[in-house]
Amino acid sequence: MGVGIALAVGLATITKRPKHLIAIAAGVPIAALVLAIVLLIVLSGGKSGQPRNAAVPAQDVVGSIGVNVHLSYLNTTYRDFPTIAARLKALGVRNIRDGACAGCVQENQRLRQLGQAGFGMDLIMGDPKGTTGKLPQLVSLAHQLAPFLTSVEGPNEYDNQGDPQWAAHLRSYQQQLYKAVRADGKLRHVKVIGPSFVRPDSFRQVGDLAASMDAANLHPYPPNGGPPASNIDRELRRGAAFAPRKPAFATETGYRTGGPPQPGNKPVSPRLAAAYLTTLVLEYYKAGVPRSYLYELADERHDPRNKDPQQHFGLLHANLKPKPAYHALHNLISLLSAGGPARGQLDDPSATATTLDGAPIHTLTMQRGDGSQVLAVWLTSPDGKAHPLELTLDEGAPVQVYRPTLSSHAQANLPSSTDDKLTLGREPVLVVIPPSA
Repeated sequence: MGVGIALAVGLATITKRPKHLIAIAAGVPIAALVLAIVLLIVLSGGKSGQPRNAAVPAQDVVGSIGVNVHLSYLNTTYRDFPTIAARLKALGVRNIRDGACAGCVQENQRLRQLGQAGFGMDLIMGDPKGTTGKLPQLVSLAHQLAPFLTSVEGPNEYDNQGDPQWAAHLRSYQQQLYKAVRADGKLRHVKVIGPSFVRPDSFRQVGDLAASMDAANLHPYPPNGGPPASNIDRELRRGAAFAPRKPAFATETGYRTGGPPQPGNKPVSPRLAAAYLTTLVLEYYKAGVPRSYLYELADERHDPRNKDPQQHFGLLHANLKPKPAYHALHNLISLLSAGGPARGQLDDPSATATTLDGAPIHTLTMQRGDGSQVLAVWLTSPDGKAHPLELTLDEGAPVQVYRPTLSSHAQANLPSSTDDKLTLGREPVLVVIPPSA
């Protein structure tokens, strides 16, 4: 195993955070489910749960994060555009998704303002019914917004819009969309994403549309508020069958923090949503999803009776005050953005992790512009039990341990010799390793 210092870990630091920090949907405090972690820092050797030669630029991970907005919903909380724009900028995301609307003058002005502020955009390009404009009008709008567009996509969940011939109409519409975008010189850099669906069987009913898209479109909301890893592999297989050899974007995914339970969809506590959303963006990137758009930035309306599930998906409350998930994502993005983009050749990962009891984890090593590496570690199937984790470093340099759901600051600074104690809930742990000399 090599020479090292064992850092015994228990529950001693539970008082450093609120006792109700994270609660599961049933209301049980996470303190009862806290995950113990043992960090073993060694000079070399040891078991490894992370492959070598696998570091990725931290800025690529940040760039994979997007958020849904509804800038044309002027009768909802999105009418307060100055606050919406300020919250977007403070969050640190670089990508937004919204629906294209040919006649929505105010929305299009807002989109242009956000584009000029540095945001990239994905636009939903209408549907066969022409609800937000005819396809040529929408392509003309995309042409005007071309400098800010990263992608456009086919109809949103059209299999649930009451059209008895939806599959045939959708196929024709997607083919026309792809041809129109590819024929526009200003839009040649823009990816064309396929249509999204509500029902899993809709992929099969529409058939192979790979020739009319650059990427498949998934809405992989984790079922029943479960962990992000619970269904992403299955969803990616559906996307691969629909568009063979093409990547798949997750244009909607997330968790709701209120409303009554529904079949396959249950609310989670705000604290658990924070833990799972920070895990989700790491899990999806590791799984090969180029971009994940969280649904959504803000709760659209107040729901004092807690009866409408649709009003609780936001990172912001209906009064536009942040939920815990907003703060957690901001902290994660800030941590990964330190030092700017990684420069030059990426180093091999300088740390590995594995559980001593065999509990499954995923890890992702990211490199920042300051030369340091960030090793993210999370359980794939949190079960409420304590699972000791072993961290192995190539060198005995001090490291910092972060938990974005708690703070933007390090939760622990671990030199080569210490008996500090740590705790880990259902959120990922991120270990920052300084660059080697």
